[in-house]
Amino acid sequence: MILLTIACWLLLGYIGGWIFAKKGYPPKMGILIGIFFGPIAIALCAVLPRTREGREQAALEREINHENTINLGSKRCPKCDRECGISARFCPRCEHRFEAV
Repeated sequence: MILLTIACWLLLGYIGGWIFAKKGYPPKMGILIGIFFGPIAIALCAVLPRTREGREQAALEREINHENTINLGSKRCPKCDRECGISARFCPRCEHRFEAV
């Protein structure tokens, strides 16, 4: 039972560190606050405003995710104009073979 309690408090520390890192604060401080103050600290960490670095990091992550969705999108079959997955080797409708890239 005591091991479960310790594991829960360590998990709260991990969550606190993760929240602090996402918001641009030092993760070590979030870990310590999460471990010592528990669920109340996690709730308070969640309402902290982002730092300037945190906002810049979030904007960069959004931009990267947007680029990934564009790059991992789909391609059109030149024969029947159907959209196929980017990794498709042939079109399922007309069986046109795509060139290997």
